[in-house]
Amino acid sequence: MIEITKKHANILVVVNGVRPAVADLKADVATLEMTFTYHSEVSCLIHAEGSDYIDKVKAFYARFWVAIEDKEEESCKAACTASVKDSFMTNFAVTKEDIIAYRTALGLKCDEVGAPVDFSTVVSWRALIQSVLANEVKGNLLNLVHLKHSYKLLSSRKYSAMFLPGDDIVSTAKVASLRIIDSGKIVHSMTTISRRALNDDMEVFEPLVELHSEFLIRGCFTDFESTFSVEETKH
Repeated sequence: MIEITKKHANILVVVNGVRPAVADLKADVATLEMTFTYHSEVSCLIHAEGSDYIDKVKAFYARFWVAIEDKEEESCKAACTASVKDSFMTNFAVTKEDIIAYRTALGLKCDEVGAPVDFSTVVSWRALIQSVLANEVKGNLLNLVHLKHSYKLLSSRKYSAMFLPGDDIVSTAKVASLRIIDSGKIVHSMTTISRRALNDDMEVFEPLVELHSEFLIRGCFTDFESTFSVEETKH
């Protein structure tokens, strides 16, 4: 629900977004409050007020994407103050119900015991999306566009059944690059998705998928000093 009111010279906009319940987070309402002013003397008539406008929007989306039950404020603040140089990790326990729900949503037959490789986005979401929430990523997330996903298979498992019931999945993401183009700022996230298991009483991680995701924050940016690219060298 969106409420728009006028107070003196300001336009107040309040967005109340319903966050649906997921396995480890109950449903709630996230609120974004914004203040705008009208300037008839310039071509861009509506201006956002306040130096914290961008941070407010980022905190709003954090409530949907990375909040942790009973630690919402703490977990969202941590995500928005993390550095692009940090690694982001999340755990996901795959259940039969998860797989059936995913395959049904995509119109896939449910006679397959596992979920396909694109289920990678589900199991790693909290880690990979932190790339756009990082402190150095300045931009209005209301203008965020998802550009693409690509997958590199690291396991001998079938493409159509990469994730199986009972898998204990650990995803580790990092920002691989931050660059500016004519249409905005592109954030490239690289996530390694592995299965945790015990081998001779030792914890081991079996790599399954390397997920590359790109997001575009539309706008005009001049902070070229914040851009970078991490290149892997093969020996």
